[in-house]
Amino acid sequence: MEKEDRSLKTLRTRIFRHVLAVVRDTDSAEDICQEVLRQVWVGLGSFRGEASVSSWTHRITLNAICTFYRRESVEGKAREKWAVGLHGTDGDLDLDNQIDLGSLDEALKDLSRFLPKGQRADFAQWHFHGLRPAEIARSSGRCPGTVRANLHKARRNLRHRLLSERPRLVSDLLPVSRTSTPGR
Repeated sequence: MEKEDRSLKTLRTRIFRHVLAVVRDTDSAEDICQEVLRQVWVGLGSFRGEASVSSWTHRITLNAICTFYRRESVEGKAREKWAVGLHGTDGDLDLDNQIDLGSLDEALKDLSRFLPKGQRADFAQWHFHGLRPAEIARSSGRCPGTVRANLHKARRNLRHRLLSERPRLVSDLLPVSRTSTPGR
């Protein structure tokens, strides 16, 4: 039993150091390390031995790091993507100086009441609760494509409403000639 404990500690230390070197954040590294160890434990029964255990755990670790960055980019950048979508450019924006994201959230909450029920529900789960379209689809029993279409329509409709009803909120972001129209 003591030998297994030492092996597990060694494995955990190796995984943690590798993850920390990549993500450079102790809390995130701990979370990723825990997920890797969970995946190793769950997958041990199906380990075929075609590669060494260290190669297998290394691949699991790399996949977990990729998943972490994918989630970070989706969840952590949602507001910034929304503001960039308002601006209509992919260029670098100093969003902190151009728009108050708290005010934007308040305006979105207020204006989302005008959305059709399905669009409103999907947008709220995506924007305010940070769920991905696939998660929203799974929880509601619908196709992911339907959720993505609802999100697209909701963002377009909200963008139009923001421009027409809250122009001061986005006046620094938008050129006058650049407006979206709802519908379609």
